[in-house]
Amino acid sequence: MNMKGKILIVDDDPHILEVLQFALSKAGYGVQSAKNGKEAFQLALSQDFALIVLDISMPEMDGLEFCREFRRKRATPIIFLSSRSVS
Repeated sequence: MNMKGKILIVDDDPHILEVLQFALSKAGYGVQSAKNGKEAFQLALSQDFALIVLDISMPEMDGLEFCREFRRKRATPIIFLSSRSVS
């Protein structure tokens, strides 16, 4: 299988991580995951990712804080993932 690129998935819900890892791996992407913002931040700075899929509501460092800090150092594309309801 030819790798398309490496994606970092960040979510504190293990089921969501598992589903996304499975789907993206089947599509030919290299996938790494983190369970909180701090872990993800260290991982994202230590490697080059083509994309980061980032939950907004997480322990230790939420997705918005992660994005603000990460943007000061890198321009990797980020897709936000959220189960927040809008009212």
